Amino acid sequence: MLRLRQWMSRRDFKSKNPILLALERHYFFAKKFALVALMSYLLVANKALLC
Repeated sequence: MLRLRQWMSRRDFKSKNPILLALERHYFFAKKFALVALMSYLLVANKALLC
């Protein structure tokens, strides 16, 4: 089981598997977008509280 996980985490396996690569990239961008959305929400909330 551990060996399978190590094999799957290897770079050459990922480069041969476009679905995994796309999922990883999508997850990365989703995290970035969530962070940006949270920051802008906090900014708006702070402005609303200050007014």
